[in-house]
Amino acid sequence: MLTARTQSGCALHAVVISWDGMHAAASQIAEAVLPAVARLDVIYSNHAGTPETGSGTWHEVPQSWFFGWKFRKALDLFHAAPKTTHLLIISADGDHDDWASLARRSVAILGQDRRIGIWAPDLDETPWPTDLVATAPPGGNGCIDVMQTDGVVWAFSLPVAEALSTLSFAENNLGWGIDWAAICIAHRAKLRICRDLTCAIRHPQSRGYNSENAERQMYAFLRQFHPADQNWIRLTRARLQGPGASINRRSKISGLEGSMKFISQLTKQIRISEVQCLDGEVFIATNMPIDGTNIYVASGDHQIAFDRIDDPVATGRIARLLPFDLSPSEGRIEKSLNGHGDWQVETWDSLRLAFPPDALDHRVTVPLTLPIEIAESSHPKRFTACIAVHRGRANLVLRIVSAEGMDLHRIDVPYAIQFSGGSAVEGYQHVELILPDSPPGSVLQIDLSFLGAAEISPDDPYVFFFADPRLEIMGRPEPSTSRSVAKRLHSQAPAHWYCATLPPQMLGAGRAFRLCQPSAPEQLLFPPSLAEVALSKDFGHMLELNCTTGFSGVMWINGTAAFPVTLPAGQSALRFPPRFLTGRQARLELRDRAGMQILWQDWTLLKRQVTDLEHLQRESRAPHAPDLFPQSAHRYKALRAHCAAGSPAALIAQLNTAIDALEAGHEALTLKPLSFPEVSKPDVSVVIPAHNKVKVTYAALCALLLAWNKATFEVIVVDDGSTDETAALEKIVTGITVLHNETPQRFIKACNAGVAAARGTYVALLNNDTEPTTGWLDALLDAFQRFDRVGLVGSRLLYPDGRQQEAGGIIWGTGDPWNYGRLQNPWDPRFSYARQADYLSGAALLTSRAIWDKVDGLSTYLEPMYFEDTDLAFKVREAGFTTWYIPSSIVYHYEGLTSGTDTSSGFKRYQEVNRPKFKRRWAKAFTGFSKVGTAPDLEKDRGIQGRILFIDTTTPAPDRDAGSYAALQEIRLVQSLGYKVTFLPENLAWMGSYTEDLQRMGVEVIVAPFYRSFDEFFDARAGEFDAFYITRYHVMQNAAPRIRARNPEARIIMNNADLHYLRLLRRAMAEKDPTQIDDARAVREQEFAAMRSADLVLSYNPTEHAVIDAISEGAVRVMTCPWVLDLPQTVAPRDGRSGLSFLGSFQHHPNVEGLDWFLREVMGPLATTRPDLCLSIYGSRMPEKFKAMASETILPIGYVDDAAEAYDKHLIFVAPLLSGAGIKGKVLNALARGTPCVLSPIAAEGTGLRDGEDCLIADRPQDWAEAIARLNDDTALWQRLVDNARTHAARSYSFERGRTLMRAAFEAVELFGARE
Repeated sequence: MLTARTQSGCALHAVVISWDGMHAAASQIAEAVLPAVARLDVIYSNHAGTPETGSGTWHEVPQSWFFGWKFRKALDLFHAAPKTTHLLIISADGDHDDWASLARRSVAILGQDRRIGIWAPDLDETPWPTDLVATAPPGGNGCIDVMQTDGVVWAFSLPVAEALSTLSFAENNLGWGIDWAAICIAHRAKLRICRDLTCAIRHPQSRGYNSENAERQMYAFLRQFHPADQNWIRLTRARLQGPGASINRRSKISGLEGSMKFISQLTKQIRISEVQCLDGEVFIATNMPIDGTNIYVASGDHQIAFDRIDDPVATGRIARLLPFDLSPSEGRIEKSLNGHGDWQVETWDSLRLAFPPDALDHRVTVPLTLPIEIAESSHPKRFTACIAVHRGRANLVLRIVSAEGMDLHRIDVPYAIQFSGGSAVEGYQHVELILPDSPPGSVLQIDLSFLGAAEISPDDPYVFFFADPRLEIMGRPEPSTSRSVAKRLHSQAPAHWYCATLPPQMLGAGRAFRLCQPSAPEQLLFPPSLAEVALSKDFGHMLELNCTTGFSGVMWINGTAAFPVTLPAGQSALRFPPRFLTGRQARLELRDRAGMQILWQDWTLLKRQVTDLEHLQRESRAPHAPDLFPQSAHRYKALRAHCAAGSPAALIAQLNTAIDALEAGHEALTLKPLSFPEVSKPDVSVVIPAHNKVKVTYAALCALLLAWNKATFEVIVVDDGSTDETAALEKIVTGITVLHNETPQRFIKACNAGVAAARGTYVALLNNDTEPTTGWLDALLDAFQRFDRVGLVGSRLLYPDGRQQEAGGIIWGTGDPWNYGRLQNPWDPRFSYARQADYLSGAALLTSRAIWDKVDGLSTYLEPMYFEDTDLAFKVREAGFTTWYIPSSIVYHYEGLTSGTDTSSGFKRYQEVNRPKFKRRWAKAFTGFSKVGTAPDLEKDRGIQGRILFIDTTTPAPDRDAGSYAALQEIRLVQSLGYKVTFLPENLAWMGSYTEDLQRMGVEVIVAPFYRSFDEFFDARAGEFDAFYITRYHVMQNAAPRIRARNPEARIIMNNADLHYLRLLRRAMAEKDPTQIDDARAVREQEFAAMRSADLVLSYNPTEHAVIDAISEGAVRVMTCPWVLDLPQTVAPRDGRSGLSFLGSFQHHPNVEGLDWFLREVMGPLATTRPDLCLSIYGSRMPEKFKAMASETILPIGYVDDAAEAYDKHLIFVAPLLSGAGIKGKVLNALARGTPCVLSPIAAEGTGLRDGEDCLIADRPQDWAEAIARLNDDTALWQRLVDNARTHAARSYSFERGRTLMRAAFEAVELFGARE
């Protein structure tokens, strides 16, 4: 535990660090400084071990101690002097005219400002001149804030010195990196780093250290810091464009000229010897450290910095590139490296040897590589290379030679004449050899042994190619299947290794990667692949792919390189090796050979068996393995729902029978007795027309029995003149109604007859060749409550193999229907949100009985069948209702089992017979629709006035924070104006039920992997939106430039959520922290810059409106953002309530800060005076410190599914916020639910609440205690506040008022198309 000391004023402890030959200088400094400081020590060493003395206390240390260990000694001395508050370090080689004045100056400055963590004078020789490191103009006292300063003379505050004392200096004798450690500590503590321009130190350029050792010690020293701090140091160094003290320059060189001279001096010394690109990473080898330099990988707008790593060759991450032997050979043998045009693969280093035509009689050996020492390793070593030949015969010879020069092993590989090389990989013979074990010190030598002619040509040479030779230590459990793209840029051996890891969005097809280095031309790491790959068919164990050109690459499975792939141009089959056929879902990526570009990607089920499922069902017997069925997840969900709902035992007992039948399939299932529960007043009547195929109908009934729904339903099967067991279906399945037609009446008449017998409020038509899933009815019914004037809804239809059959139909301007989404991925965001559709498939649709009767059911003019569902949708809309596709209602459809699929024969022919009838009847309704096939992704959205893209950091979670609740209400308001809403979370994350809730609302939610980045989505779709609604300034900073570049005409509305600057400022003032005020100012600049880039800013709080107007001087247009409350009709009475409640997300600092204060200042005293008052604490992500406070008066509860629990059970809601901004949603929700509030002034801000009328407002602890006691004990006051607050909430926060405000906002940016 470090000694606790106060920092009142400045009691300065000075330490002079001296070494051999510096006694006179150190003594002079000590004598001058002593009168101005509280304590003085001198740390010295000399070669002779001679004692040295002078002013202050002198401490001899070993001569082997350099600056780092002496600095550690200074910290120990400071730690032992508890009365001193600041530590001043002076290096004896510094020179100043008046050391006493400098010491007094440091005492004065440090005593004036406790925010200073590090003080230093100016310096004439430093890698960090003031013009480069300054972060603000000089202050009135001559001090300037800087990002870095040198450690020749500097002073530390107590917190910085004590934090430095916790570090180990054991491996940092030379002392490099202490400056970065101190600066990072000050930054982390929000302390100032100041350079004093009123005094300057003269200092020689070099201290004589070995820079390589010093660098190594520095990085070991800094690794003690948290990774986030290490990253901050790295980024700050990069920003300053310099690697620390490796090159000094005079502070007198200022401005851009000085900076550029320094960078030029540095980068001219850096030499990158080798580059390798492999599996999304770029490795470089350099001759000197590059930490902090501006060297990076670029692709498009992305720039990725390099991090230092251990030798990746030794660890097996990449292979070692073997150096070519370019020395002249005997005779007239030509040897040339690269530059071979069409006879070289572009990304390879290639050595060409040409033997003259008359060399037939020569048997010559030519060295191809320089001797390479074989590193000691317990892992196998693998040699690889690519070779080719024209006309000659030769062997590639690998020799392992001992340290004494003896040949230990020799391997000869003949050149194969059929490989002639060229610009394609396939033209080369690929050599891969595992080297035999060898003793330490052995070397590998690669030669070419020329054997003569394979083809005699009197005029042409014998040409041999030797390309891309590598030696790999196979250190990975499974070596990468990828092969890096590698280039040797210089011949020197690698000294330092660095790696840049590229994010997935940089790996898209067609991207080129560049290595960027100041003062050097950009290096193209490798060109983008020209191949384009598309999937034709997925068989589960094999893919049919179409490739525009020949392609060699690697298939990646679930983020790992799996196996090599070679595709010819055109269509070809790609089979998966057996080890990957596990029956599990897998993410596939087809990448280039280096694993750096993704040419194609998708998800698939890697089948563990390929027997056709229908054949298996027919020839085998149930039960079958569940993973063979795409429906299994839905069946499992159904079982869970039955268990959770406590379904009757008689029903549970039948579920196994139902699943057996579904898995057996329509042909192989066995008809066993089933019994549906009797329902006296069903919510829904499910009508199933059936003609023969009793097993098909039986399977549908099994699915209905299995698919749990909250809604009650009856089943009406219309036996349409069947001649099989369907005619006696009620003897097999009881609890259902079976209507019998003596002769077949076909679909339309059968459905109309079934509905005529229905008792439910709603009627659903369900084909008998379907498998409805859990919640299918509930989802359809939900739409009637969720959307306006709903008349007809339909399910998402899937094929039995899981592919999409239909996602709401489109009718074109010709009157022809289009099954939107057919055969596509059903989970694509385009198909996953509720929306109005032109028609819904009659295979699974639902309407109310009243609407059915109003439109007279299915039209008789279309008898016997087809187009009746499309016609019904048009009739429903003609009657003034809307028609909706509901993807959360999922039904598998075994299409064609009843009527077939051939439209030229059987009853399917009526599809073409009825087409002109339908067009004639509804021509006026569809003539305004688009031409066939025109932008179906846009055409599908009916009944909208425009398109709005909402952008926020993540998907709203309304049960976790008030901001999410507000976001959902704003989406509802925009939808009520007639706009289709698409939601884009910055993190592109699928958030389970939160995402699904938005989709049920009719919001399209953009998620990965369908889009992998902001840019990918904006490139594809930014142009379709009329406006962008962006929440939070940092999201605005990211999105606005992309929007303006791709859709400059669109409007941008920014919701600032709360004024972040104001919230941070209030926090700083509450904590009396000047450094936080500086942070708030920095945020203010960013926040207002974001606002200025918007066409309109929405803010909840009128106080914030005034702040925005004042600071922007009217440049930011701001309007009121509506807040909508869902006001319950009734509230819980006072009787039965007790105690206080607090609710808030604990990721929001004002909540933590306010509750901390309230528990300490208010609940502490109340526990004594009013022990009957208990505070219940609710909220997500509660810190452990609050959980630990549990007592008789404090009850930490945490997250609850229904936030109403935090209000309805309690007499009083408290919001003791000390800082914050925006509007407090939890306060308004408490009012809406009839729980009166005691609030701090900040919590009440912007709500319009009146103290004593709608709530009680308290500031001081005693005011809080009195208000709580008064409200708890005064029943009349309690009721008056409840009534007044609910009246205020209904008047100020209704949906209609919110809609008016949102309409005004849209019209302010020229969007006048809103629905009335």
